[in-house]
Amino acid sequence: MRRVLLIVAAAALLLPGCGDDPLPTTPTTSVRNSESFNGTLEPSGSQRFVFFVSATGTVDLTLYSVRPVGAQTPALSIPLRFGFGLPIGDDCTLQLAATAAPGLTAQVSLQTLAGTFCIGVFDEGRLTSPVDFNLKAVFP
Repeated sequence: MRRVLLIVAAAALLLPGCGDDPLPTTPTTSVRNSESFNGTLEPSGSQRFVFFVSATGTVDLTLYSVRPVGAQTPALSIPLRFGFGLPIGDDCTLQLAATAAPGLTAQVSLQTLAGTFCIGVFDEGRLTSPVDFNLKAVFP
């Protein structure tokens, strides 16, 4: 009997106690900024927009719309070339780019450090007249 009590006492000391679980941690969510860039693009033209990314993370670019200048509808499905890069002088040296028609999901997505970056939008010869465009960037 004494041996059983000794085994039970030893087991009680060695096993973790109930209720000693650490407090659950709340997951952290990073703040994502969103900025819209609107402009008019001439045939064979380009536009550049500079913005600041405050933390390391994912940058998503979405070309939302391309329309005839001044029109609310109809939207055009003409693809434009756009991308993410570094502003050098008056240029935007692209690091990652895509040629895409307007859509509702990101067409360009990449990981980046904090810093000053640019978005470049270009016509690759598809436009026959100026168009208005709307592009959205979501970033840390």
